[in-house]
Amino acid sequence: ETDVALPPVALLGAGCSTVTVDVVGLAYGFRMPIISPGSTTPTLSDRHNFPNFFRTIVPDTQFANAWLAVAKMLHITRVVTLLGDTTTYQGFMKQLVIDSELFGVELLGHNMSDVQPG
Repeated sequence: ETDVALPPVALLGAGCSTVTVDVVGLAYGFRMPIISPGSTTPTLSDRHNFPNFFRTIVPDTQFANAWLAVAKMLHITRVVTLLGDTTTYQGFMKQLVIDSELFGVELLGHNMSDVQPG
């Protein structure tokens, strides 16, 4: 056993996107990467703004695609969507609208006129 204390080489966490967005700048100031197991917001995928951020989970933009692929595989052509009044899932819903057209799945439920692309 050794008593040598090595300096930290990276930050692990946070588990949610909101905290990660707040902490990633601090880590950048210390020239450290931050690796998150649960931060899925597409905002963090911007390498220009978050060059030191890495994740071990897919971003929300890929999550929507996966669920729609499963729906298509099960021959489900219509799904109901629910969306709260927060901006947390706006990126997910925008991608869901785009991908639903590609997979031929009709979205029902929430009025998504405010998240339509273009």
